[in-house]
Amino acid sequence: RFVVGEEESKRLVPILLAGVELGLVDVLQVRGLPATGKDCLIGLSCSLLPFKVKRRGYFTPGALRYGEDATLLYLQDAPKLDGELGRQLRFLRGDDGGLVVEYAVKDPASGLMTTKVQEIGVKGLVTTSNVLSTDPALASGAWLLDMDESPVLNRRVKEARLKVHAGVWETVPEEELQVWREACRLVLENPPEVTIPWAQKLLPLLTGRRTATRRSADKICSLIKLVAVFRRFQKERPTIADEVDLFIALRIGRKAIMESTGDLGAKERAVMRCIQDGGATVKDVCDATGWGYSTCYELSEGLVGKGVLAK
Repeated sequence: RFVVGEEESKRLVPILLAGVELGLVDVLQVRGLPATGKDCLIGLSCSLLPFKVKRRGYFTPGALRYGEDATLLYLQDAPKLDGELGRQLRFLRGDDGGLVVEYAVKDPASGLMTTKVQEIGVKGLVTTSNVLSTDPALASGAWLLDMDESPVLNRRVKEARLKVHAGVWETVPEEELQVWREACRLVLENPPEVTIPWAQKLLPLLTGRRTATRRSADKICSLIKLVAVFRRFQKERPTIADEVDLFIALRIGRKAIMESTGDLGAKERAVMRCIQDGGATVKDVCDATGWGYSTCYELSEGLVGKGVLAK
């Protein structure tokens, strides 16, 4: 199991997942087509962290309730929930900062549908599903990360897989992996409360106009604080975020910040550029970007829903 490329994401995802334990991250959604390495990225990141992960491969209230409590709920790629099924289960933020699920059940006595809300015993959620029913307040605070689907990376991945079959691909030794696990354990043990004295100067980064982007300030500052926690043994003042923390946060979080805090994500902007250059069909977008038809179609439909394009 390995992830080729995605250098920013490989550094960002473990830090965001650690933020669930520290109460700084609620939801992380990693999106992409099949075989883009979403589950490998999440699985390898979870293997570094010193807390329990509840892993589920399908959406039902029972699948989420049963099993021991954990810090993180990991929902793998799941089929799209349409119609009534899509209204039977959704996630909400709990009063104590955890997550709860709201789901529809049939009352055996009356035969009528009723709604139940139940805690699921986790602090946060990570999912590789491209479709997830969440409360709008929870979704506005989510981190979104898109995997690279470019033809260039496709070739690199194929080359790496062929090296595995040829026996010339070197994996990380278990001893080195254990060092990283121990480092993560030490970082998350009694972490300091970090402040950002210069936080007000970050306002120019918050360019989104939708009301949902009001939470962008919290997300960017949370990432800076997480980087500061991971760097605290390298600093004289571990409770104060410095310029290096800001630089690293913006360096590894560039794509996720653009997707999570702006009005349009990077892929949506690429579609808009194609259309502004004269593209009129989904095939035009495919030819201009090199992405698959389904990806371009869903992006175009999303832009119609946001009122940016006319269908």
